[in-house]
Amino acid sequence: MLELNFSQTLGNHCLTINETLPANGITAIFGVSGAGKNFAD
Repeated sequence: MLELNFSQTLGNHCLTINETLPANGITAIFGVSGAGKNFAD
């Protein structure tokens, strides 16, 4: 299992992600350039 716990605040907006993903299969993270996808490296 891959556990993803992430929180980001920008001004009055707050994004919080708490997700458990299966270790098998394919998982993709999509987002616009500069959205913070690189944290998964």
